[in-house]
Amino acid sequence: MLIVLHMPPELAYIAYSISCVTAPLLGVILGGAVTHMAGGYTHPNSMRLLTCVSLLGTIVALPLPFLTSWKAYIAVFWFCLFLGGFIMPGLTGIMINAAPKRHRAIGNSVAYFSYNLFGFIPGPLVYGIVQSYTGTESRLGMTILVYSLIISFCFLWLACCGMSSMKTEKDL
Repeated sequence: MLIVLHMPPELAYIAYSISCVTAPLLGVILGGAVTHMAGGYTHPNSMRLLTCVSLLGTIVALPLPFLTSWKAYIAVFWFCLFLGGFIMPGLTGIMINAAPKRHRAIGNSVAYFSYNLFGFIPGPLVYGIVQSYTGTESRLGMTILVYSLIISFCFLWLACCGMSSMKTEKDL
């Protein structure tokens, strides 16, 4: 059994608020700048860069359900939000650029609808269902959510491989 060091509630609200504002914001700003320096979202180097950052974010997130120190948890949580924000501008640009110009608006709408339908809605639902069956002290719900990042990374890696092979076929 893991011993959890409980954070004072007044500090938890402040730490969570600061993390949720600063990490994604700084990640988006830095991610957009670095993606631009890598050649922009139309350059193949950007997809490779974003795939590597996604791998780093996935690896960093894996210990989250098992951390017992609230200070370590906040640091890892902040870094996960930062890396998630980092990849968003580049991946959004790549996704929009992949659609024909006349379909980009609807493509963007479908993408954000999909984010909500397959990401933001099921996450809390899955967590709640798992926790209701395993108990409030269980970490299984959080573990399932965090480890689902591996599936997301695999799809991004496949997309990166697909872009690389398409580029290679065009060059022939």
